[in-house]
Amino acid sequence: MPVWHWVTFIPQLLTSLSHKEARLARQVLIRIAKSYPQALHFQLRTTKEDLMVIQRQMSQQQQQQQQQMSNSSSPASGNGNVQLQGSVPPTPNMGNAAPGGAVSVTSRQPWQHVDEIMGILKTAYPLLALSLESLVDQISQRFKSNHDGDAYRLVVALYNDGVQYFNRLANPREDARLPPTTEANIIRFAETVLPKHIRQEFEVDIIKSKPNLETYISKLRKWKDCLEEKLDRSFVTAILSRSKDSYPPWR
Repeated sequence: MPVWHWVTFIPQLLTSLSHKEARLARQVLIRIAKSYPQALHFQLRTTKEDLMVIQRQMSQQQQQQQQQMSNSSSPASGNGNVQLQGSVPPTPNMGNAAPGGAVSVTSRQPWQHVDEIMGILKTAYPLLALSLESLVDQISQRFKSNHDGDAYRLVVALYNDGVQYFNRLANPREDARLPPTTEANIIRFAETVLPKHIRQEFEVDIIKSKPNLETYISKLRKWKDCLEEKLDRSFVTAILSRSKDSYPPWR
């Protein structure tokens, strides 16, 4: 089967790296990396960032488990057995190890597959990989929302959270109060995300007034509508024909 048939299935192949068909998906992705690197690079980079979060979470869980095991273990147990300080821990099961001591492909973690494929792509096309990385960095730096956009996303997140909490109540009352976690989130978000020109008004209207849950949702709806209207008014379209002189001629 030609490798270009698999280009449209790149997201599914990257997801398959976390499942039992990882070995086959890895082989197809390596072929795509050698033949169609531009089609693979950005999605592979995004998958790598997502897997890095999972990797950090797993490492933190392992550290917590090791700390719990070390705290629960004692030098002397109840039956008189003594644990020596220099004792060697039991060796892990190497049933998945390949002959010669190398770890088999099936026992590898998905981020290891992604690192391998990314390394193959960068080795085969170093200049292309460098230019794509620069392009992604420029997009992340320049295509940023303004302060009003950040405030709008914050208000929408708080509004959705409040509506979901209100719908989960078995017997919603008019004097239902905000949960402590929501109050803490409001204060933290107002101090870190909200721009200065609306922070004081938001704190007076939402935080200092101590509204009940229904009033809190109603006020957030008004804030959401006002910010959405302001963002719609500030949207500016650019006519490319007027800026054609700033671009070099096509050759």
